[in-house]
Amino acid sequence: MAPGARALLWMDYAWAAGGDAGVMGDVPTTVHVPEALPAQRRGRDWVVISDGVEVKLTNLDKLYWGPEGHTKADLIAFYWNIAPTILPYLRDRPLTLKRMPDGADGEFFYAKHAWRGTPEWMRTAAIVSHDDGKRIDYLLADDRAALLWLANAGCIELHPWHTRVDDLPRPDYAFFDLDPMGRATFADSARVALLVRTVLDRLGLRGYPRTSGATGVQVYVPVERRQSAGAIVEWVGRVCGLIERADPALATMTWDLSERGDRVFLDHRMNTEGRNIAATYCLRPERQAPVATPLTWEELERGVQPTDFTIRTIWERLAAVGDLFAPVLAGGQDLRAAMRALGMEPESEREAAEAGRHHVAAGPGDLSAYAAKRDFTVTPEPAAGATVSPDQGGRPRFVVQHHLARRLHHDLRLEQGGTARSWALPKGLPEVPGLRHLAVQTEDHPLEYLTFSGRIPEGQYGAGEMRIWDAGTYEPVEWRDGKVTVRLHGRRHTGEYHLFRISSTEDRQWMVTRAEPGAAPPPAPRNFAPMLATAHDRPFDDDGWAFEVKWDGVRVISTTFRPGFGGEGHVRMISRQDNDVTGGYPELADLWERVLAYHAVLDGELVLLGSAGVPNFGLLQTRMHLRGEQAARAAQRTPITYVVFDVLEIDGGSLTDRPLSERLKVLEDLVIPGGRLVRSEPVRGDGRRLYEAVRAQGLEGMIAKRLSSRYQPGRRSADWRKVKVRQEATAVIGGWLPGEGSRAPTLGALLVGMLDARGSLQYAGRVGSGFDDAELTRLSALLADHETDTPPFADLTRLPPEVRRPPARGGARWCRPDLVCDIEYNERTAAGRLRAPVYKGLRPDVDPGAVTHE
Repeated sequence: MAPGARALLWMDYAWAAGGDAGVMGDVPTTVHVPEALPAQRRGRDWVVISDGVEVKLTNLDKLYWGPEGHTKADLIAFYWNIAPTILPYLRDRPLTLKRMPDGADGEFFYAKHAWRGTPEWMRTAAIVSHDDGKRIDYLLADDRAALLWLANAGCIELHPWHTRVDDLPRPDYAFFDLDPMGRATFADSARVALLVRTVLDRLGLRGYPRTSGATGVQVYVPVERRQSAGAIVEWVGRVCGLIERADPALATMTWDLSERGDRVFLDHRMNTEGRNIAATYCLRPERQAPVATPLTWEELERGVQPTDFTIRTIWERLAAVGDLFAPVLAGGQDLRAAMRALGMEPESEREAAEAGRHHVAAGPGDLSAYAAKRDFTVTPEPAAGATVSPDQGGRPRFVVQHHLARRLHHDLRLEQGGTARSWALPKGLPEVPGLRHLAVQTEDHPLEYLTFSGRIPEGQYGAGEMRIWDAGTYEPVEWRDGKVTVRLHGRRHTGEYHLFRISSTEDRQWMVTRAEPGAAPPPAPRNFAPMLATAHDRPFDDDGWAFEVKWDGVRVISTTFRPGFGGEGHVRMISRQDNDVTGGYPELADLWERVLAYHAVLDGELVLLGSAGVPNFGLLQTRMHLRGEQAARAAQRTPITYVVFDVLEIDGGSLTDRPLSERLKVLEDLVIPGGRLVRSEPVRGDGRRLYEAVRAQGLEGMIAKRLSSRYQPGRRSADWRKVKVRQEATAVIGGWLPGEGSRAPTLGALLVGMLDARGSLQYAGRVGSGFDDAELTRLSALLADHETDTPPFADLTRLPPEVRRPPARGGARWCRPDLVCDIEYNERTAAGRLRAPVYKGLRPDVDPGAVTHE
């Protein structure tokens, strides 16, 4: 019966040499196969149980090779039987599939994406291109069930990548694709293959030929997975160049189709990462249903033809010679000497990994641990809802979050597999190659976490402030179990980092290191003298000004340093007198943890806040000269707060030429208030109201700052104005200190006090300002009239030493406590002393016995 008119035969799958064809059920087949397909009828369709899953088969009687009479059942039976032989050439390799649902003579299309209806048990690999960021969910065929399902979908040809998913950049073979053009024949391709063998022999390499299943020949060279696909392309191209020069009439590498003529085209670029050809032992949609079959060199010399190995004859072939390509699977040839022989320098392991153009995205992450640790009715953190990236078109994203939990650490999160894979970094990312920092892997987080910034409430997991330290995109260079290499593209972190597990028993313990030198560290921060304010006599309102509390403390320029370039995090504090006072305030040593910069220069004030939250300068004075153990003990009893109100430099970039309005915005993003750090909160425009609030709280005053003002280090400027709040009191005069210099004929300062509950006059301070010449003369005469040798103050031991000196040595002269005066002052210390008192005039109308501490 002629092939074109052959009726469908109903064949028995249980074929044996010399056996007769029979009938098994009604499975339509036309080809003897070694093993029966265990298909069972289910309605109009068929079902096969394989590898623990049920595979549905449809339209088995549909003609796939019309002239030959082969059916879809023949295609599926072929792949059922060839599975043990072909699967080693497919396993772990992404597949491009030539789908021909209407058979070898119908239309076809190539499929890369796993299509709708792909069963869950089919393995896929999500592969992302580094060129355009696109992701393709490739199908993989790792078992017989997968082969059957693909064959039932009309996939006649299976085209695997030359690399496997565990190492996409590096192939385990090089191959020569020899494609006859024009009137060139398979025999011409065989001649070129023999030339390839000659070159390989001279390079000390073994090659293995096979038919393409169509008209061409391929020669496979198994290699160790050391070199990238790009290096393989170049090496194969150089070998092809030798062959082209040896016989230009037979072989060509030209890309211009019109110039190839009747020659064999040497397509070395088929080795490119991501390219693919029909698998070894794959069926081809050609006449007689040929199979891509390994050959011996002797067969190639004898003139074997591709049609010698078809869907009918391949079984006898395998029974006779076995799998001739087993050495290709074994791999193992070192290509480096052959590369050097052709003038190439082999790649290092790192160079080969970096040359990759694709990576496998991690599988879907698990958010169950994340959700179990959080109460989303309390915490503002995003709920565990996201499973896919909102932007599949670009590179995956990363974030480094500054996390002030029980201890400061950075959280590195990498977008992978629909979640943010996370590591806690106690010292952050290292910026110096070879410097290793601990990285503790934590639970996967939802993708919304890549933009999260806020405060996690007390009582919640990870409670504390969290801010974004850096964010951007990254290139995954390598991602496998226990090792991740990424190239970051962020504002602060750029370059390649390696994350690797360090414990075989504890999966969470990793290290992170930088692969190569990055940007130079920021220049050393400069020293700045503080800008000073001029005095102003009254409050005012102006929308062009900012008003803030005048903190009654010690002015300090603080420079913060964070780790990352090899050093430890620390702070340096310089006083207005250019003294380093850092050692006096150990409670501020971790100030840098609340500053989002490598280096930052801040302007602020050291303040000791009392129980009512009001600055206590008197107590602060007791801290000023303590160091070492004394300072450490004092820090426990009377801790200092740093109130920051300006920023002068960040990471080597000066901000002094920028207006105050901009500096305040930078400061808001720069510091994380909390602990011993407070950010002064300016009020715009409403100076009078702030002044009244300051007065009501008994504070020193306020500072007015022009919003357009630049920072002028070391200069006193009218762009900053201090408006002091003066408190009033009435005091009894108990003596005076003689004047000096121009005031020698009169007095230098009044010694004043107030009565305590027992009626004893307690010393309150000395008043040395507020007098004009006439008042000095009048007071000197009055005091002389009231002079006495008996000090009126109780407990003379509490008087300052300069007051207790004898009058002959410039000490105090005493008077009867009959005179009363009004004074203004800034504040009253815990000891009852008045700070910065100013004389306002005598009060003859006030009974000295009524002047008491209020």
